[in-house]
Amino acid sequence: MRNVGSAFAVLSVAAVLSGCATEEYVRNSVVPLNDRLCKLEAKAGELEARIGALEGRANNLAAEVNNAKNMASAAQNAANMAGNKADAAAARAESAANRADAAAAKAAKAFELGQKK
Repeated sequence: MRNVGSAFAVLSVAAVLSGCATEEYVRNSVVPLNDRLCKLEAKAGELEARIGALEGRANNLAAEVNNAKNMASAAQNAANMAGNKADAAAARAESAANRADAAAAKAAKAFELGQKK
């Protein structure tokens, strides 16, 4: 028990001899930290505002990309329909050309027969 009492006495004396922090010391220590903290809070506020603006721009760009995708899809559908119509028109033109060739062959044969008479 005596050792515990001695240790407590030594620690108490050490605490008293080391002294307490003065008000001025605390103020001089805290003010610079407070200033730095205020600057960091202001910087954080600026960064949050910039992040918010970037998020807004990103959302706008995403909407524009979706709009462009929709327009591209519509254009692709229109191109496919135009291609199908062109194929159908080409088939009709080929059929008409075949009929015209057949009519020309008949006309040529009729002309030959008419010439022979």
